[in-house]
Amino acid sequence: MKTTKYILEIYEPGSAYDCWVSFESENPFQGINTGNLLNPGIWEETMHPTKLAKVVSVEHIIFETENRVTHKLCVYTEAVPNTPEVKMNRPS
Repeated sequence: MKTTKYILEIYEPGSAYDCWVSFESENPFQGINTGNLLNPGIWEETMHPTKLAKVVSVEHIIFETENRVTHKLCVYTEAVPNTPEVKMNRPS
């Protein structure tokens, strides 16, 4: 029986090539969708604790090797200010 590995890669704001942070799990990650906000304030490599990252797109990569299926989520982001207006999706 094949095992499944899940990888979540979040890319630096404005980049499709520079991985900001990566997580691996034997269990699926909760869904991440375009428009979601990510707060990087407690990650080791943060852009700034007062900023948020807004998800602009999500790419799913699924591949199989001899004994494993891997599902990789690539999350692309843009920097947004950490304000109540942004969090409540209201124009400033």
